[in-house]
Amino acid sequence: RNTTVKATPAKNIDFGFVRFIAPAEAAIFVDDVYVSPKHRENYKLRAGRRKVRLQMKGFLPIQNFIDVEKDRTITINVGGDEE
Repeated sequence: RNTTVKATPAKNIDFGFVRFIAPAEAAIFVDDVYVSPKHRENYKLRAGRRKVRLQMKGFLPIQNFIDVEKDRTITINVGGDEE
């Protein structure tokens, strides 16, 4: 008995990038996933709406949404209000 298997073409997935300018001690999360300091210069993400949360001792946490666009880089400078 012969079985035919058809290959399914891969879907095109669009990616963009985020560059975080932040002290190493700042905790950065994108969609609740920690971004280590060594990956903050050119963090690759699927294009679309993403949740970003920034935390650092002595400052209130910041949470916001960003729109990552295909083949574009967003730069985020970390800041906040003192607790």
